[in-house]
Amino acid sequence: MSWDFRAPGAPHPSYGDPELFSIRMYHGGQIYGNCYASGSVAWFDYCDKDRTSMTEIDNMVRELGYDGIWDYCEELRNTKPGTTTKVQCDFNEQLGHPVFQRLYVCLGACKAGFIAGCKPIIGLDGCFLKSVYGGQFLAAVGIDANNETWVIAYAVVESECKESWVWFLDLLVKDVEIVNQFGYTFILDKQKGLLPAFEQVVPNSEHRFCARHLFTNFRLQFKGKALSNKFWGAAKATIVPQFARQMEELKNLNMDVYAWLTELGKPPRHWSRSHFSNHVKYVMLLNNMCESFNQFILACRDKPILTMLEIVRCTLMRRIQGRMDKMKNWTKEICPKIFKKVEINKAKAGGCVTM
Repeated sequence: MSWDFRAPGAPHPSYGDPELFSIRMYHGGQIYGNCYASGSVAWFDYCDKDRTSMTEIDNMVRELGYDGIWDYCEELRNTKPGTTTKVQCDFNEQLGHPVFQRLYVCLGACKAGFIAGCKPIIGLDGCFLKSVYGGQFLAAVGIDANNETWVIAYAVVESECKESWVWFLDLLVKDVEIVNQFGYTFILDKQKGLLPAFEQVVPNSEHRFCARHLFTNFRLQFKGKALSNKFWGAAKATIVPQFARQMEELKNLNMDVYAWLTELGKPPRHWSRSHFSNHVKYVMLLNNMCESFNQFILACRDKPILTMLEIVRCTLMRRIQGRMDKMKNWTKEICPKIFKKVEINKAKAGGCVTM
């Protein structure tokens, strides 16, 4: 990104006021020596020299990209086979034209990879965007056959609410072809509006609360290592009697903690392994896949929208290509991380004898 200033007289007729000037901004391209290529130029005219601050120039920079969203989406669909993009606008009566509201992207490679080789568990999360226009970045992340994160789809929305989550989930379900809802599990951090959206879009799928997020809220009210240990003991219990024993011991330690964990909105089927459905053979308690995805989003969420989207897309492309290159040199029948687990368990089982 770079810019320069020009006199009011060219290329437009003079403004007739020496206090006014224009700013020409170069964006989306590369500078090679004294040349600028493969990008766009935007003019901001009628800038007042006494009122135009660096803050206002920064806001101009952030405006760049919204007019190009439709072209960007069309280019993605043309160059990335199978890609789904969806733009939704809201008509502004005061401005007299549509205003950007939401954008959904599911890259063809991400979609095909999830359908072909990922586990039927999906993590959902959102984070705030730090641009002057605000908004939320939503993401759906899965787990591939090597137990690594696999980004499925992402979106920019106005806020985390039932309407935006319903819109996102509806597009996601169609893209990844979720026909049998009973076979899928969603894990979340109890985001605002997400639970009602589940009831509307995927009522028959299991959804779990991230135990770490639940524990964070737990520790805000209840302190002490003994209480924390009992919470994790109940969350990690694999059979109902074990869960009941942990909860009874927790009840004896602190009745308020027991009441908090058993109140409406925290049924054990959402946070304890002992009550998870048998349809998905995966005992995951934490929404780690979304947390790792959010790490690189934090570095670009203050960028103009198209810059941010390109950083996300390029990061995903490099990640997919890197995994593909690594697996080309792998000769075993199962993936590296799974193979390592099998070998460890095989070594442990070597000392066992039949009874």
